[in-house]
Amino acid sequence: VASDATASLDAQELEEQGISVFEVHHRGVGTVQVAVNTSEVQEKELACRTLMQYTLDVGPLLVPLAPDILRAMEPLLSTRFLEDVRLVASWMLPRVVEIMRDAWQAGTGMVQDAHLLEVAGSCVSKLTAVVAQDAIPPASPSVLVDLLCISADSLRECLRLCKELADDGLPLVLPPLLVQQIFHVLREHAGDSMKRRYSGEVAAREDGEEREDKLQSHISDAVGWTIKLAKAAAVEPFVQELAPLAVGLLGAEGEGVTDAKSFALCMLLDLIEYAGEAAQRFGPEVLPVLVQGIQQDLVGMGQTCVYGFGVLAQHGGAFFEPSVAPAVGVISAVLAHEVEGGGEADEEDLEEAAEVLERAKDNARSALVKVALYRPQQCRPQELLAAVLPDYPLESDAFEATESHELLLREFGAGNELLLGPGMANVPELLRIFMAVLSAVEDEQSDDPAVWEALPLSLRGRELAARIIAEFLTRAQPEVVEASVKHAAARGVGVPRCLTG
Repeated sequence: VASDATASLDAQELEEQGISVFEVHHRGVGTVQVAVNTSEVQEKELACRTLMQYTLDVGPLLVPLAPDILRAMEPLLSTRFLEDVRLVASWMLPRVVEIMRDAWQAGTGMVQDAHLLEVAGSCVSKLTAVVAQDAIPPASPSVLVDLLCISADSLRECLRLCKELADDGLPLVLPPLLVQQIFHVLREHAGDSMKRRYSGEVAAREDGEEREDKLQSHISDAVGWTIKLAKAAAVEPFVQELAPLAVGLLGAEGEGVTDAKSFALCMLLDLIEYAGEAAQRFGPEVLPVLVQGIQQDLVGMGQTCVYGFGVLAQHGGAFFEPSVAPAVGVISAVLAHEVEGGGEADEEDLEEAAEVLERAKDNARSALVKVALYRPQQCRPQELLAAVLPDYPLESDAFEATESHELLLREFGAGNELLLGPGMANVPELLRIFMAVLSAVEDEQSDDPAVWEALPLSLRGRELAARIIAEFLTRAQPEVVEASVKHAAARGVGVPRCLTG
């Protein structure tokens, strides 16, 4: 830096060396010439991106280098480095966990349980610290929002991978202090995002709304995966850090509050669904918002609210019992609803509204199945099942489709008499559903989670479906099998090839 105007930097000579020279005016100092070695910055970014591409291309082959990769990436997460370098460094951490997970699941012996536990936990801690440092002052450039989005998404992905590892038997537990830190950091950014959105700052920024939507989605998902990992241990940190924000947003009034309410509902519903009895205290806060959302803003909040009724039916506890019958009426009204045209609505808006409504209807069917299975004393379960099972498989909401299909499979495999129906009356319909979803996925060779997210069963669900159906057909009465195959054929569903033996 040369602050003496008479001793200016030799711009031409420096630029020949790959160094850029520019002037900055500092109040009280005057004009300052600054030289930046941009070639070194570019080389560092290129090196990061090249390493990222290697990780994508060769995956588990880089497992022996995983500690070296993490050691190389960790310093680059600091605010000392430019955004493009930090973006790649942040993105690399979950990729390292992913390639180690793949090697661990393959049983190659390259990754030991203790090492994977250490790396996964360390990456969650580091990314929590990265998200904490990525503050966005007022009038910040959009690249800082992008950087925070990547950091929050990387944290979300690490948490998702940790949950997957825990489901596979790895004894992975988040320390209570880390759970509280995650909730605290995410609460701060969620609150700041709401302030930017409603202060008008977002509207002044290019693609501002889209960026904030993406950020809030990553925050909500990161909260959700933390709850799914910590389970009951998440309740008290949630109460301390996130509950005031979430409950406050449920009561928000005025224009443009749909996204804020949906954001709060998603967090609270995850807590009720996964954190056990202690989380049921939030049921009375959530229930009136679900009803109001469906009745007053079906297109904006319907999908989340109908999903919420399913959560309360399965996990809401005794408080929900008096509300089951009214809830069935509210949910059934969603299935009867149609998008109305006319007025100033154009064709594109009507088409989008119709797609949103179809996703809400998928969630409504799933919710009614849960009411039938988990609240049989407060409803007529066989009437509900007879009304909704013919509309399965679900197709519009891929996530809820997978969840609902696999719920039916598990209950079918467990011999749930309510689901099977009196005299096995529901079995032909259920086998038609299972054969249809199994046929849709039996040829899929990919192990990419993004591919399976768009399919009606998960990779594990496919294995579960093939096993459960095969076991049932082996022990079932021949007339039941024949009736089921005929019923499926009448609906255009053939027997999957994996079952033809």
